[in-house]
Amino acid sequence: MMGQAVHFNRYAPEPVPYGAWRYTSECRRLHHVLDKQLASSPFVAGDRMTVADFAVFIFAHSTKWCGIDINNYPNVKAWHDKLAQRPAFQKGLQVPLPYQFSDEAVSNPDAQDFYKMIRKYGGQMIKGATDQWKGDVVSVPSDHANY
Repeated sequence: MMGQAVHFNRYAPEPVPYGAWRYTSECRRLHHVLDKQLASSPFVAGDRMTVADFAVFIFAHSTKWCGIDINNYPNVKAWHDKLAQRPAFQKGLQVPLPYQFSDEAVSNPDAQDFYKMIRKYGGQMIKGATDQWKGDVVSVPSDHANY
């Protein structure tokens, strides 16, 4: 969901208000569910850290990219901050390159030109790839890449 929210909020070559609203709303709902879970459990799947925490961490680490304020989800924020302090998580965010899509990065004035370029050319690349692959990719009912 966050990938779609990021696309419609940041990369779509033309504004698509319904897409931005739909996916951002779903991301908020999912963060609410996670916040409720973390209110009664220190980790996503219970009392111990599991692969579920690894999988969900990067989404909590990137909330601003899809227009969500992690501060609205205090249990998610506390869980995220606890994991983000762990050396293994810090190291993981540097592999293979430093992670460019953190909440801090989206607010960094020094990176704004880079993100403007991504928005401008990212949408063009997606559109160009879609046009190039039209008819070459087998479509399934949920696949709108072959419009």
